[in-house]
Amino acid sequence: MVKLKYLLRSILRSQGLDIVKTSHNAGTEPALTQYITDQLFTTGQGNIPAYSVPVTDITWDNGFSLHPDGWNPYCQTAKEYLSGTVQRYKDSTLYTFYKSFTPESAGAYLSSDLSSTGPLSKTSAHSYILPWSTLTPEERLKSRQKQNREEEKVFASVFGKKKKISGVNKMGPVSLDKGQLEFDRLVSLADSVKKQGYNRSLVMDIEAVALQYKDRILYVVSSGFHRSAVLAALGYQSVPLLFKPRLIINMDLILQGPAVRNAFWTREDVETYLNYLFTENGSARARSLGIL
Repeated sequence: MVKLKYLLRSILRSQGLDIVKTSHNAGTEPALTQYITDQLFTTGQGNIPAYSVPVTDITWDNGFSLHPDGWNPYCQTAKEYLSGTVQRYKDSTLYTFYKSFTPESAGAYLSSDLSSTGPLSKTSAHSYILPWSTLTPEERLKSRQKQNREEEKVFASVFGKKKKISGVNKMGPVSLDKGQLEFDRLVSLADSVKKQGYNRSLVMDIEAVALQYKDRILYVVSSGFHRSAVLAALGYQSVPLLFKPRLIINMDLILQGPAVRNAFWTREDVETYLNYLFTENGSARARSLGIL
């Protein structure tokens, strides 16, 4: 229900309407810190400071990063709109991306470097789980299908008609209505943040997984894909993030987790995936798809 309310708010905003609701005190900007330990060491669930993370260290789970030298479909689409070169979904990079990036397996979605014979090659793209996930592929697929049903309900309640919402964020193919929704959300956010700035007192903070590999930490967005991309497109040097879970995940923890224990991921695929994620910024992948 909470996700449905946020989705409803996003769609209303895309139509020039607005609902203001916040979990923070009205007009009070939530705490923000430059030190990762301030968030990690905070006990309890309230008043957790967001950590200001450079956009150079923020990415998606498929390698499309927010790095200024990288490439990300949401960020690129927002840049096109803000520059005035694109005003329609069908003319946007997002439309081309959803047409071009249509992986059939979880492995193909996550990285072309992953084994073509391992368990990820036998899992559908829409069922993919990350190596630190506590869900099974079947459970993850059901949650994504539920999200689509919620989006359909929102469209019906707002516009009085049913829209066809099929597909999954961050990969194609998607229905035309699904793609249009994602484009409208980016456009609405771009207009709002450009005009009013990023007011964290009105929204929940963007969430990410803090992932350590060798001597570097990368932040993998798990919620707030549109907002983080728009902030990067507008030239923000850093983005406030909350970690879910509130710890730094590393190789040792992943190998003890259920995804590996239950053989959804192999140790070799985990190593390959982490190496890919920490070296790919999205540009090479975009070029391989003929988008860049």
